[in-house]
This record gives sequence, structure tokens and C-alpha cells, in this order.
Amino acid sequence: MKNKKGFALIGLLLALSIIGLLALIGLRVYDGDQQVKGKNVTVQEKAKNVIVKANVETIQSLIQAELADKDINRDDAAYIAQNAGLYNPFNEIIMNTSEWFPENA
Repeated sequence: MKNKKGFALIGLLLALSIIGLLALIGLRVYDGDQQVKGKNVTVQEKAKNVIVKANVETIQSLIQAELADKDINRDDAAYIAQNAGLYNPFNEIIMNTSEWFPENA
């Protein structure tokens, strides 16, 4: 009888330690401090980076659609990007894109 009780206690301790380890891992993920290429990056910063990447892809798609219709220059591309209604989530202002394109393009 003593062996069965001891085995149940060890099993219970093992199960509790596994649950505690899983809870610790879960808290680490949802805490917001995650390692990205050696840097601590919060979930909010990752979300802002995703927004910026999506904005860049949107601008690229708009410019490519305009290029399919006609040949455009740097000023036309900047006008398209500025009027896309996109903003920079890091400083929450509309991006000035006229500096993104080389002068002699």
C-alpha cells in the first residue's frame, strides 16, 4: 500500500511541475518580451513593424498598378505613396515619401 501512495504523490508532483513549466513558458510568450535577432522586442513593436511592412507592400502594389497603365516618374510615385492614406505607427504621422526615391530616377 505504501508504494501506491508514494507513486501517486510522485506522479502528482511530476504533473504539477510540468503544468508549472508550461505556465512559465506561456507567461513568457504573452508577457511581451520576446527575443528577435538578439533584441528584446515587445508585441506592440512587432505589430508596428508589421504595419510598416504592409504599408510598403501597399505602396509597391499601387505604383506597380500605375506603371502597368503608363510610365511614371519619381514625383508621380511619391504622389501615389503620399495619397495612399498610410501612416507611420512609430510617430503616428503621415509619411513624407518624397525622400524615398532617388533624384535622378
